Amino acid sequence: MANKEIDSEMKSYLESLPAVESVMSDRIYYSDTFKRYVVQRYAAGDSPTRIFREAGLGPSIIRKRIERCIARWHDRAAELGVDISANAEPVAKPSDFAAISPVEADLSAENTDDGRHLAEIEMLMRQQVLLLEKIRRSLRSVEHRLNTLEAHGCNDARRDIGAAVGTDVSNPVV
Repeated sequence: MANKEIDSEMKSYLESLPAVESVMSDRIYYSDTFKRYVVQRYAAGDSPTRIFREAGLGPSIIRKRIERCIARWHDRAAELGVDISANAEPVAKPSDFAAISPVEADLSAENTDDGRHLAEIEMLMRQQVLLLEKIRRSLRSVEHRLNTLEAHGCNDARRDIGAAVGTDVSNPVV
């Protein structure tokens, strides 16, 4: 994604993916395990676009960089420590990087305008799911802290925090 600034929303999405190690303003750094996984699956005959799409990194997200990544990583297979022989031990399971199911990957692979639009909608939905999960984790953390405070005799903590944020926090987070 070089030469194009990555906005904060896209950066958050990318950083939430297991395949991505880090994101700078104009570059995505992938985990070494993901690189080895991609090279191995590609050597086994899998489609590069499908591999990336299943990891949440379809062409609508990283544009035309998929083929370049594959070529660069395949050339460095030995350096990455990847066995690309037919009976090689897998370096990872597909579920280790799966951001979407193979069925969803097939649906978003359509080459029509509707297919590209569908891929963008799916990406936004995945972003929302990841954001909701992050909010749930934060709420669970607050709930745990409240329970700890109450266990130490701060019985009004839940009511005081609820009043401060303008909501009822008397019910535990599900």
